[in-house]
Amino acid sequence: MTSKLSTKELNKREFLLHGNLFKVIGFLTIPLLVYSLFNYLYGIVDIFIVSSSEMTSVIFIEEIKNAISAFGSGIAVGGTVIVARLLGKNDIDKAKEAASQVFVFALLVSIGVSLITSIFAKDLLILLRATDNIIANGVGYFIVQMLTTTIMAMNSVFIGLEKSKGNTSIVLKLNLSAMVIKILLSLLFVKVFHLNATFVAIATLIAQLFILSIGFKILFSKNNSLKIVLKGFKFKKDVIKEIFFLSIPIFIGKFLFSIGKVLINIIATSYGDDVLTAFGLAVRVPSIASSMAGTFEDTEVAVVSQNLGNRNLKRTFQSFFVSVFYSVLIAIPLIILITIFFEPILSLTNSNTEENILFMARKLFYWERWSALTSALIGVTTNLFVGYKKTSVSFILNIVRIFVLRIPVLYLLQFLGIDYMALGVTMFISNLVTLLVGVTLFLIFYFKVRNYGYQDILYSGAQLQVS
Repeated sequence: MTSKLSTKELNKREFLLHGNLFKVIGFLTIPLLVYSLFNYLYGIVDIFIVSSSEMTSVIFIEEIKNAISAFGSGIAVGGTVIVARLLGKNDIDKAKEAASQVFVFALLVSIGVSLITSIFAKDLLILLRATDNIIANGVGYFIVQMLTTTIMAMNSVFIGLEKSKGNTSIVLKLNLSAMVIKILLSLLFVKVFHLNATFVAIATLIAQLFILSIGFKILFSKNNSLKIVLKGFKFKKDVIKEIFFLSIPIFIGKFLFSIGKVLINIIATSYGDDVLTAFGLAVRVPSIASSMAGTFEDTEVAVVSQNLGNRNLKRTFQSFFVSVFYSVLIAIPLIILITIFFEPILSLTNSNTEENILFMARKLFYWERWSALTSALIGVTTNLFVGYKKTSVSFILNIVRIFVLRIPVLYLLQFLGIDYMALGVTMFISNLVTLLVGVTLFLIFYFKVRNYGYQDILYSGAQLQVS
């Protein structure tokens, strides 16, 4: 039986392929902008409500969680690109098949990874040179977060498939509801029942389970054009191979990037746990700007992939330039606002937070705020290549950012005798140079495609004639 898109989905597909790109990207990203705002609150609430003694543990463990979740989210991104391109070709049956394949693949991989990391939680923290204080206050929090990564992987697949259809409103509604659940439960556990950070992680787990329950209902609904079918399911070698090779550079790149940030945190502890806490605050507070400005990269992947499937190369690059425009338009005003209100935001941290931590956070923030713009533009640049299935660029930029620039520069600045401010300067240099490398790769790719086409498609959209 041939699958068909609903009238609503057909209209969205037409909009993505032929609508005014400023309207397309703006319309699809508005729900994601609101979502990223509340998702920022969702992510930072742990730091602001836990006790000052647990804050360092939460900051340290968060990057490890990001590294582990890269496996599931990387597969979800790769699968989304494949599904979106098939939708652009109007090959709904293959898109539906690919959706089921990526769902099961991501589920199995994420379960395996989360179980291993949960079982060996304390050993992993010791291996990553967590201090005794971090382990004592954070091992329970760590185990719950590792278990949560499986649910987050499934939610990433669900959200990615909805984005591939241009349906971003459901992403907003579900995550707003989850955020309310997360914050209310966190406040209840900590402020009312005076429980520790582990229960803050449990609040996250419950909120993610809420999204998963709704996501499963939609994914397995007979009205869903990309319905997941498990009856008689078998892995298709060609589909899994494509997902695997497309996803490997993404999740390895994300994993190494997050592990690199863990290593930076380890180096930060050499200055003392207070410096790590201050550094975490300086990074997290302005991350709202990079998070919101970076939402355009999510829309960009869907638009690029569908238009590439529709053989419209010119429109893929136009969507990139529009995404860059919007990212800058959002990032710069937010950087200004955060600079103005940084002090009041810091005052929201636990009242027992020591003044020297807040002092160091203020100084590190001077450098870290610029990452909002550079990180967003790195993301937009990377995701153009992801849309073209050139995911190795994501891997390369993550390696350059962390292991070629960030860690060596930090060691160099330490060798030169610079104090904890080396952390802020290193972040600024690594992000700026990585952006310049990304722009260089983009320009090379752009002029190559403009002059010679891509695969069998000319920049004008005509068929490339092979003699």
